[in-house]
Amino acid sequence: MTNKLIQNITASTNPQKQDLFSDGMSADELLQEEARNLPAGYIKTTEEELTKDNHIYNISFSAKLDAKLRNEVVIFYVVDEGGKYRVRAFNSIQEMLDIGDNDPPTLPISFSLQMQGKDQKEQLRKLRDFPGVMRLYSQKRPEARQLIKWLIYLQKKLKSFQQQLSYVIINDKTNLEIPWEMLQWQEKNEENQKTFHYLGASFITVRWQDIDNPECWDENNNLLNLEFKREDCSGDIVAYTNTALNNVKEEILTLNQFNATCHDNPHKFLNYLEQVRSRISLVYIASHGFFDEDIYQTSIGEENRKNQISLKRINKYDFDCFKACPSIVFLNACHSGRLGKDNMMSQNYRTGFATFFLERGAKGVIGTLGKVLDQYAVKVSNNFFEEYQRCPELSVAAIFRNMRKQVAEIYRKRKDDETERLFLFTFMYIYYGNPMTVLRFPQTGGQTNV
Repeated sequence: MTNKLIQNITASTNPQKQDLFSDGMSADELLQEEARNLPAGYIKTTEEELTKDNHIYNISFSAKLDAKLRNEVVIFYVVDEGGKYRVRAFNSIQEMLDIGDNDPPTLPISFSLQMQGKDQKEQLRKLRDFPGVMRLYSQKRPEARQLIKWLIYLQKKLKSFQQQLSYVIINDKTNLEIPWEMLQWQEKNEENQKTFHYLGASFITVRWQDIDNPECWDENNNLLNLEFKREDCSGDIVAYTNTALNNVKEEILTLNQFNATCHDNPHKFLNYLEQVRSRISLVYIASHGFFDEDIYQTSIGEENRKNQISLKRINKYDFDCFKACPSIVFLNACHSGRLGKDNMMSQNYRTGFATFFLERGAKGVIGTLGKVLDQYAVKVSNNFFEEYQRCPELSVAAIFRNMRKQVAEIYRKRKDDETERLFLFTFMYIYYGNPMTVLRFPQTGGQTNV
């Protein structure tokens, strides 16, 4: 067995395939395996440690780790430590960042906490504070400041190699629901001009979790891989659209431009998806979303509970279509990207609709971190399809980076209510999965956009 964890971290020689997490094992499992093969001099304490280039890295969290990282990729983990949390960041050419013993922020740092209120008017009033909350977090919290400083230093180092930081993979295993994509900073450029940055607008950011591979029974190698390779998702668009939503007709018009098959009943939609054998590029859901502290009771669908599909219920479906061809799932519903503790697991795994579809074989899942007002859900959706048509070669994750960058630039110049809300609701959307997945939608007449 090669010493994967003490060798130099290098990029794969195959540019078409980059597997960030190729071993399918947690970091703890990898390190325990490696510790059995390392010379005695490498093991400094009773804790699992990693020696690389004369540096000692203490790795004591359960998260998927592949030591062979491309220079332009950062992976950072956020893990719970008995009510506190720890942040670790990795890159192949820079010493690991390790910031522990962090108390949870006293300010409401998540969209879901910020938007608590008895009615929409109160929720929107509270939401107006959130840009200030995230700026305070970014500027004053030591873990945020150190992470930003580490990223800035890495950017400068990469620039000296004629490279640039491109991808940030986020594995957050806490219940804090921090919108890391909104982490912000400012610096002066070479012309001594002040520049403003948001993590999710400056880099291609994707989320990932430890996800059990349902087809693997090897307890030492049972996690899904986060692939890092170009995937073209070509085929039909299949959608469920809740026609009771005020603005859903606009979404249906957009979907019809690509000859989408639209359903207005969630049960018929799921049955169709279970049986379909044609290639699918995108599964699109426009509906209500209902979050529950018992994550398996979280649901999507209609106000009528008979037409709600819980995470528990949807688990009965196989959805073999996702294994048959690469596909993306767009969950345009409230709370659809949120995760909760998986009480079916003995370990600290987190689950939700995003991890469910990834487990079934989807290459990527788009979801939301909170409650999205209907009119802004439609605007974000329209902006997504417009950006796709403008740049069809971009990956889905890159499309969302561009969307965030656009609304952030407008918000910098104009802070009226409408601009601010579109800015915030756009950042509420996050992407899980392969950062290099590209959509190939059929045009009118059934042709694929190539």
